[in-house]
Amino acid sequence: IAFIVDRLNGPPFNMGFSTMSEFDGKPSLDILDILCDVLCSIDPELNPIKREDTESKIYRILNFLKIMKFAAEDQAEDVKNLMMSGDKEMLQTVLHWALQRYEHLQKRAYLAKYLSPEQIAPEYMNDDLIIDLTEKLKEMQAEFKQVHKHVDQLRNTSARPGELKAEIARLDSEKTQLQAKIQKMKNNSHHDEAYFKEMLKATSALRKEQEEEARIQDKLRENRRALQDVDNRYNEIGKK
Repeated sequence: IAFIVDRLNGPPFNMGFSTMSEFDGKPSLDILDILCDVLCSIDPELNPIKREDTESKIYRILNFLKIMKFAAEDQAEDVKNLMMSGDKEMLQTVLHWALQRYEHLQKRAYLAKYLSPEQIAPEYMNDDLIIDLTEKLKEMQAEFKQVHKHVDQLRNTSARPGELKAEIARLDSEKTQLQAKIQKMKNNSHHDEAYFKEMLKATSALRKEQEEEARIQDKLRENRRALQDVDNRYNEIGKK
């Protein structure tokens, strides 16, 4: 209960429970409404659930739990019976599960919209057009999964633009310092061997910094292009 209250008091819910007992003292119908708010936050397409009667809400929640694999198949009937009877402990268990896996469920709910198999009546299963469309759907879903995976990898493993910009700023600072040092040496106009060696060292360092900056700028442009290309492909498949 402590975890539930802590999450419900934080964003995006901000429910303002002052104590655990305040939450625990709520009746089952209120817990059901809170659960609906959490699930609608996970999957905005569930929003109509808030206007439905209690029985319809529970059926919609059970369907969501089935898609999200809340319980094993041999436990599904027990979950259904407890939910339909308004069992408070079961409602709290589902709420805890949803809050604990919030970000993961958001992603799964989004993917389910595109990857769930279409329900086709048995009498149409052998229709040539239906078979063809079903195969095309499976191909598009497989492509969608690959693109989505690529997007995730690109976002999680590639250097982020903010990180690259910070690195470029650091290099700019070092470059400015080196330029000032070189200018100072020129102004001193010392032509002895020590001056020459120091000058060579400084110009060499400046060249390396410039090369590194150019490399990072190229990487930044390359990452932006790659992310844009994948996002465009991702959106294309989503529209299909």
